[in-house]
Amino acid sequence: MIELPDGRILVCPQGGSMNIISLGDELSAKPLITRVNPPGNREVLGALKDDKGYIWVGCMDGSIFIFTPSSQSFEMLTDGNTFTGLIEKIGTQLSARTSQVFFLKPLSVQSIKLQDSTGQLKPGIISNGAGGDIILDNRFPIKMGASGSVFYDFSSRKAGAALS
Repeated sequence: MIELPDGRILVCPQGGSMNIISLGDELSAKPLITRVNPPGNREVLGALKDDKGYIWVGCMDGSIFIFTPSSQSFEMLTDGNTFTGLIEKIGTQLSARTSQVFFLKPLSVQSIKLQDSTGQLKPGIISNGAGGDIILDNRFPIKMGASGSVFYDFSSRKAGAALS
């Protein structure tokens, strides 16, 4: 579930599509539900927001699209194998709960070591960010109440690069 900039809510229920829910101004009003599907009616597995606010939509066939809520449009980021030029324009860091990451093929595993060989916290491993965020490893902002357990950093990926 993702809150959109205009207050609507994006949800990815089981069954492969996405729904945008608009709540009425009145408590008694029924919500308006609009179904949106990626090109080719691909089955949606999940959606995440990156560090710049772009919405990544992962599909069953391994493809990933960037979804623009205002126009309800999709632009291909990867066909499941290689990135398009869009990778150089969008955010490149994602944070997700374990239940949200099944649509991304894992990059090479790189754990973040919080402690040095003596068991002490490494200097600078955790720092303060803007707006009260905590920054992990000088790369990953952790927002209070919205942190994830899996982090992805696609900053080294360029157009034509392999997904995994």
